[in-house]
Amino acid sequence: MALLCPATRPYSLLPVAIGAVTAVPAALGVLFPTAATAIWIAATAVVAVVGNFLPWATLSLARLSVDSPQSEAEIFELPDDIDVKDVRQRYAAGSTMLFIAHIASAALLLLSVPLLAAQPAPYAGVMAVAAFLAMLIGSRQIHAMREVAVTVGATAVGLAATCALFARSHPEQAPALTVALVVAALVTVVVTYVTRRQSLFATRVADAAETVCLVAILPLAYLAIAV
Repeated sequence: MALLCPATRPYSLLPVAIGAVTAVPAALGVLFPTAATAIWIAATAVVAVVGNFLPWATLSLARLSVDSPQSEAEIFELPDDIDVKDVRQRYAAGSTMLFIAHIASAALLLLSVPLLAAQPAPYAGVMAVAAFLAMLIGSRQIHAMREVAVTVGATAVGLAATCALFARSHPEQAPALTVALVVAALVTVVVTYVTRRQSLFATRVADAAETVCLVAILPLAYLAIAV
């Protein structure tokens, strides 16, 4: 148990986060049954965007302070020691919070996939695909092997379930969906195996793709609710 839930990684918050993000739309859906579909679509979109924007929001709120030396003695003064253990603990805690946000978003998306894919208009299904893709690309920021495996596995299951249910509900769009999946698979193979080393170009492409997916989620949710 200590191996699965070490003290530096508070995995015990994972069921709390999943319960919170699923209980709110469920309760609102019970209170307002006529708007249950819109509530689930909106909740899924908001949670997906917030969960994926957390790293950027954290970086934007972080402020670096620089103490300028005021005398010659301060210029040649040795810098303060860095507490390596504290840095490691902070990094582990931040990485785990990002992982928990991703898994909570994935759990809500997985619960909503049958509803999203069954909508008459394709916007809700495309929104789910965009959310899963953003989560999959964002897993680059997680470095713990078990967390990467869980995140990638959850997003892979979500993408497969979304595409399968979407093709079943919209058989006329199945050929286009198949072509899109083949192209995505080829791009993934090329990026993974051809660019084995760290590539600035590949990083920029991944960042751009993640941004496009995140920006598209809320408009797609609006269209899914409005149509």
